[in-house]
Amino acid sequence: MPALWSCFVTTWIPDRLILTLNLSSSTVSHCEPLLLPLLLSLAAVGGVGADSVRFATAAEWSRWNLDRSAVVLTPSGITPLSVRRSINASANAFEFGGSVTAGSNPAQAAALIDGDFETGWAPAATVSEDQAWVEIDLGRAVTAHRVVLHFDAGAPPFELFDLLLSTGEPQTDNINAPIPGTLVYRTGTRFKENRRSRVTLEFDDPADPPIRFLRIQALIWHPASRLVEVEVEAMGDNLALGLLERGGGIDIVVDVGRSEDFTSLGNAIGLADGDLYTQWRHGTAARSAANVWAQITLDLGAAFWVDWVRIIGGVVARPFSRSFEGVVVERGLTRRRWSLRFYEVLTS
Repeated sequence: MPALWSCFVTTWIPDRLILTLNLSSSTVSHCEPLLLPLLLSLAAVGGVGADSVRFATAAEWSRWNLDRSAVVLTPSGITPLSVRRSINASANAFEFGGSVTAGSNPAQAAALIDGDFETGWAPAATVSEDQAWVEIDLGRAVTAHRVVLHFDAGAPPFELFDLLLSTGEPQTDNINAPIPGTLVYRTGTRFKENRRSRVTLEFDDPADPPIRFLRIQALIWHPASRLVEVEVEAMGDNLALGLLERGGGIDIVVDVGRSEDFTSLGNAIGLADGDLYTQWRHGTAARSAANVWAQITLDLGAAFWVDWVRIIGGVVARPFSRSFEGVVVERGLTRRRWSLRFYEVLTS
């Protein structure tokens, strides 16, 4: 069946799917053994015409065993899986479970990532400063080059405001337990006496932590001020996301010489879920008189040209405690990083 994918193209029209067999003579000879069984099987689920195969619904098409690593079935049709460089990570935040919330005029907030510079958000003129904020959850952490804020060019922009960034790290209580629904913003920039309708925050250091949440806090604004779009220019699509859905997987073995030392999928997937607060945990350090070899294997589900591999650790503070004779003697936060003496990245 894989050879068949090179033999057809698909298009949608509003009420049905048309599968057009557009073949050269050489391709026909290549695919001929497959065409008759294919058309006979399609006749059972759709309608077969002289030069097309029609499906009434996407659900009928989804009965095929689609290669999810190569194509995507959407309400508008079947399209190749898109993997892009230099993306605006806010444009598809909703696809990753992201959101936009605001302390004032929340119904306008989603307009900040809709790609339409005619729509936008602004705090109500009468609200207090503590309600004049909007927060964007990108749905996953991204490696960003810059954040660009676009204000309505026909009105004064926010004169004084803060741009706050978070990896997704939550605040903690007095015993260092995470508080649900809270965030720590460890990166912040204040823009003073602003007169620009386009404001850019650049990230020049490749070691800068990834971004998941952005918060714009207006401090001084004109009644006509309006923020119309927020762009997060990132390196590209993260191929580690959606591994399982594409038919890929992730395996972790802490001691390669011990077959029972495999990590469960529920634990391992924390390395590829886009959430920097979830993590892969191994209960105890491997101890041996000889070197202990470990390996982490990511199956991307298909072969891709990869521009960049980033291994992230230590960007989110997590609680720890130390006990003595069953009594907790110390609590705190740590940004513990990789504890491996050396490692290498291999591809196949």
